[in-house]
This record gives sequence, C-alpha cells and structure tokens, in this order.
Amino acid sequence: MKCCVYTRAFYETPYLDFFIEHYCNLGFDKIIILKSDEFEYNSPDNYKEKVTIHKIKNLENRSLSLYDHLVKKSDCDWALCIDVDEILLLNNNYMNIHQYINEKTLQNKKINTFYFRWGMIEKLDVETDVVFKNILSDYKIFSNSHIKSMVKVNKLDSIYHPHMCRLKEKECIYFENNILNKNMPTKHPMTKNTYQEHILIHLHTRSIHNMITKCLVTALGNCVRRNVKKIKDLDKFKKLINNNHEESDVLAKMIDCIGLKAKLPFDHTDLSVSEKKIVKLENYYIYDYRFNIINLNREKEIINLLLKKHNIDKNKYYEFIERINHKILAKNRFRHQITID
Repeated sequence: MKCCVYTRAFYETPYLDFFIEHYCNLGFDKIIILKSDEFEYNSPDNYKEKVTIHKIKNLENRSLSLYDHLVKKSDCDWALCIDVDEILLLNNNYMNIHQYINEKTLQNKKINTFYFRWGMIEKLDVETDVVFKNILSDYKIFSNSHIKSMVKVNKLDSIYHPHMCRLKEKECIYFENNILNKNMPTKHPMTKNTYQEHILIHLHTRSIHNMITKCLVTALGNCVRRNVKKIKDLDKFKKLINNNHEESDVLAKMIDCIGLKAKLPFDHTDLSVSEKKIVKLENYYIYDYRFNIINLNREKEIINLLLKKHNIDKNKYYEFIERINHKILAKNRFRHQITID
C-alpha cells in the first residue's frame, strides 16, 4: 500500500520544509505539490525522492480538479487532499498512516473515504518561537465541524472541492468510529469519539505576516462569496500603517481594513458558540522535528516583496506590526497560559 498527499502551494514556501517533514514522518510515500508563485523552492534533501513539485498558474480551487490526474496516475492507493496549513496527527495507537488505514479497512473493506476533522489554531503573534511542539502546548486548539478527505485512488473520479472528492461509486466514509454515506464538508456534530483517533490541526494563521500575505495575494474567483478573502481596503490599510501611532484602536481598524482574513481568527476562537470546545491533545505523539513550522527568513522575503509591490514603507510596516503584536497578545484568546475572559 502507498499513500500520497495532494496539496497546493501559493506563497507557502516558508512553511513547506516542515509540512514535507511531517507527512514523511507520518508514513506518506509521496507528496504532490501544485506550486503557483514565483519563489524558488527546493525540498529538503532527505525527502527529495518523495516530493514532486508541479509549477502551474494560480487557478484557485479549480487547480485541484484540473491536475487531479497527477494523483490518478500515481502508483498510490490512497490520497490525502489538504492544504499546507493542515497537519494531521494520529493517536498513539497508530505508528503511521498505513497502520491506521489497514486497521479500519480490515474492519470494513468497503471504506473508500476517510474524514479528518479540523482543530483550529490561531497564531497571530509574531514571536520567534516557531517550534511545532511549543505551538501545540502554548496555543489553544478549538473544535470545528469542517473535515478534509483521504480517498481510495482507484475509486477517484474528481477532486472537485478543497474538502471533498467525487468517487466512481457510492461513498463509504469512515469518520470517528462511524460510517457515513453522505459527502459533506462541514456541519459534523461533536460526538464522544471526536478527536479520539485523529485531529487535523489547521494552522489557520501562523503569524500576522502570514495573514497579511494571504489577504494581499488571495482572490478566490470561483468562491461563492467572490473575493471575500482579498484585502477589503488596501488604500485604507496603507494609511493606517503610515499613521498607526495616531490611532487609538489600531487592531480594530486593521481588522476593518483587511476584512474577512483578519476577522475570522476572532470568530474561530469565539467560545460563545455552543458546541465549540478547547481540544486537549492527550494520547498523541508529537515528533521532534528538524524544521520549524515557519522559516522566518523566507516569510520576511515574501512580505518584503509584497510591501515593495504595493508601495508600502517597510520601516513603517514593521513598526505597525510591532504595535499590533502587543495588541494581539493582550487579546487573551489564543494562548493557553492566558485565561479567557
């Protein structure tokens, strides 16, 4: 049995080293990356044989189906379709992804899809501690109803959606010790089995730089809410950076300028939602990694290029970020050692 990861990378080079290392550690045999930005990237030497990078045009979510022939023509039996900010963890009972699949398919040979539920982490601050173990211990993990899919390749018809695949046969989906026959990306209620066997850590934001990069470059043209993740008001954002010392509530004004990409982290961590819980990672083994979750030099390279492209003063930007960073650390939502009001 062979398993592959199928993902896209758009302005994601600062995060690829860790991503590749993690999924190779987890036992995946191949990593297929659709890369659609201008930054050069070479995968770590230890994993080069497992990684194939395909340079493509940025076609947003459409690229998944346009290039899913790369998965179909691979020699892999199972394909996990995820983004670079999603890190799958398995319970200590499973040494690797092969053991997990083997156990479940021995119990039910009809299984052709696995769902993995998100656990949300919002790391908005720009502190230099970017070790994955420390992030898991220092930041709260919030429950979520969204899933991502791993499917049987010989049954695959199309990877038509970022969360789901279309199969050539009726779905038999294993999810949290249950079999589902309806394919849906979200609205999966919590049960006693939730997060017992696996969790898909979604590092929705890795830093303020990461959030700003995404809002400056993202334009989801085929999204139902067209371009909602693009920056809301670039000119207003530039003025805020230039005059940030004069603004009384700079964080609220930043959120207003940027729009959804800045608003979502606070929505995701809103514990007023009745079913939302903080997830405790008990009985999960976390590897010791060679690479950090963020390559800080590469991240700064990208943000500096975007600052130049949009005529934003670099020194004023970093002064602005320093002030925003203090505001975010005082928000009391994201870190374990700070009590939520």
